[in-house]
Amino acid sequence: MASTYTDNLGIEKIATGEKAGTWGDTTNTNFDLIDEAVDGADTVDLGATGTSGSPNTQTILEGSSSKFRKRFIEVVSTSGDLGGTAFLKLAPDNAEKLVFIKNSLAGSQSLTLSQGTGSTTLTVANGKTVLAKFGGEQGSNCTVVNALGDLAPTALTANVTGNLTGTADLATSVTVSANNTTNETVYPTFVDGATGSQGLETDTDLYYNPSTNTLVVNAITATGMTGNVIGNVTGNLTGNVTGNVTGNLTGDVTGDVTGNVSGSAGSATGNAATATALQNARTINGVSFNGTGNITTLTQGTGVSVSGTQVSIGQAVATSSDVQFDSFGVGTPASGTTGEIRATNNITAYYSSDERLKEDITYIEDALEKVNTISGVEFNWTQEYMERYGGEDGFFIRKHDVGLIAQDVEKVLPEVVAERDDGYKALKYDRIVALLVNSIHELTKRVEELETRMEE
Repeated sequence: MASTYTDNLGIEKIATGEKAGTWGDTTNTNFDLIDEAVDGADTVDLGATGTSGSPNTQTILEGSSSKFRKRFIEVVSTSGDLGGTAFLKLAPDNAEKLVFIKNSLAGSQSLTLSQGTGSTTLTVANGKTVLAKFGGEQGSNCTVVNALGDLAPTALTANVTGNLTGTADLATSVTVSANNTTNETVYPTFVDGATGSQGLETDTDLYYNPSTNTLVVNAITATGMTGNVIGNVTGNLTGNVTGNVTGNLTGDVTGDVTGNVSGSAGSATGNAATATALQNARTINGVSFNGTGNITTLTQGTGVSVSGTQVSIGQAVATSSDVQFDSFGVGTPASGTTGEIRATNNITAYYSSDERLKEDITYIEDALEKVNTISGVEFNWTQEYMERYGGEDGFFIRKHDVGLIAQDVEKVLPEVVAERDDGYKALKYDRIVALLVNSIHELTKRVEELETRMEE
């Protein structure tokens, strides 16, 4: 009958008649395996993280020394940071095992323990030690849990690192170490009730950074505050402030300001009781103003009326400055079309034409032939044109009109044609007079030649 092995420690159970001559050696080996299981310690060095589906595996071998048979295991990664959580599985899946396991992986990585293909695993935080219980339920039934679970001691006299959950009947003293430099977020702790069952809690809207000495409060509601505030205040302040405010104020102030205000940003609505001058003088419409005197601005008066942003002047206006208008109306409202002038009466103007202002003067040749290539036409303006200029009014804009075609004129006298910003061509009708004058010259010459022939 062959020997068998225990499920949990893999110790050989010698069958009757087996191990003749070597029974003592086998027994000594079993004692060694029991010794390492009871009080052995070892290190498991991982070179890769593995995965949940393909983890690193440690097997308790039958009849020979194995790392995971020992009582204490420290898991390390001497090659360096593995770059993620490491996965470690115990085999075989029918072995029940209690073992202390410490996670000493480099790079502060976590360690996940498993057995078989079970989904109940145990994750050990970096630097922590757990008493892991491998259930040995086989296959997908396998479980790995923290055998200690939640400790519930009746008394504790020691230093505690980690989390405590429960009720302390009486704490005679608490020692708190000062931390004035760490760049981290610290949340103050509050008691959640004045009487009855009480507990400790924090508020994520209230926190402190020891490194920057900054206390952040998202909202404050109080019946009153006495003391100095040093630093920036972002948000709304409703209520009275008595004392000095040093720093920039961005936003509106509604109410009375008693004291001096230095700075320029923002606006203040209310009474400034003692402010008599601006710290820096400003210029308003070309006039220097520092607050110590009055300035004169355009207001409604004789011949002048002001309505919103429109100023009406019922009197002569003279200026030596340059003036620019978008559109201009004389005796009629402006059309609103950029660059257009409308007038209900004569426009009298003279164009520069002095010979002393001109050079390279030449006669327009073949004027009559050029005139013959253009035609005076009747036409209807397009709907686009009518809408652009405000529609037909029977005075400035009429649907049916007469004139010349700019493209025809451009072929013979391009100097009088221009293209506007909107891409459409326009004519300088007054300049066409020169072409007409020369065509009359040519007609006159032809008439004179005919008269001479008739006389002969």
